[in-house]
Amino acid sequence: DGRTPLLHAARWFDEATPPEIVTLLIDAGADVNAKDDDGQTPLLFAAGSSSPEVVTLLIEAGADVNAKGNDGSTPRMVASTPEIITLLIEAGADVNAKDNSGRTPLSVAKKPEIIKLLKDEEATNKLLSACSKGHWPNYPKADYIRVLIDEGADVNARDNNGDTPLLYAAGSSPPEIVTLLIKAGADVNFRDREGLTPLTFA
Repeated sequence: DGRTPLLHAARWFDEATPPEIVTLLIDAGADVNAKDDDGQTPLLFAAGSSSPEVVTLLIEAGADVNAKGNDGSTPRMVASTPEIITLLIEAGADVNAKDNSGRTPLSVAKKPEIIKLLKDEEATNKLLSACSKGHWPNYPKADYIRVLIDEGADVNARDNNGDTPLLYAAGSSPPEIVTLLIKAGADVNFRDREGLTPLTFA
C-alpha cells in the first residue's frame, strides 16, 4: 500500500499510537509529505481521525496543508472537527480547493458545527476581498458588507498579508463601511506588519 511508518501512525492514531510516536518518527527524519498508493499523506489521515495533536505536529514539521489525495481531496475536506479545520485554516489551507468531482469543503461537510465554521470562513474571505483595494463588487457596498457581517464574517480576520478589513477600508472605502466594521467590533488599534494602524490609512 506504499505506507510509511508515519502514514500508519497518522492513520491509526488512537490511545495505542500517542502523539509521542509521531514526534519520534518526525525527529528521526520521517517524510511528513510522503504519500501512499492512494495519494494519502499523514496530514490527510490525521485530519480525518479527530487528532488535533497530530495535525499540529505535522503542520509544525512542514506538512503541506493543501496536499491532495488521488481523488483530489484535501485535509480540509476530510477534517472531522472544527478544531482541526481551524488549525488548517490558520496554516494557510486553500479556501477554494476542489476535489476531482468539483466538490469544496463546504459541499462535503456534514456536521452542523463544521458547516457553520466553513460558512463563517467563506463570509470572512469575501469580506477581506471586498475591503481590499480594487476588489469592490458591483452592488451596494454597505449592504454587501452588512450581509457578510450578518453571515458571520470575522471583522478582525487577517489575510495573507496580515491586513484586516478595517485596514483596507480605512484607506479606500466610504465612511459608512468603516462605521459598519467598527460597530461590528473591528479593532481600531490593530497594527499591520509595519506597525501601521487603520488611522494611518485614513
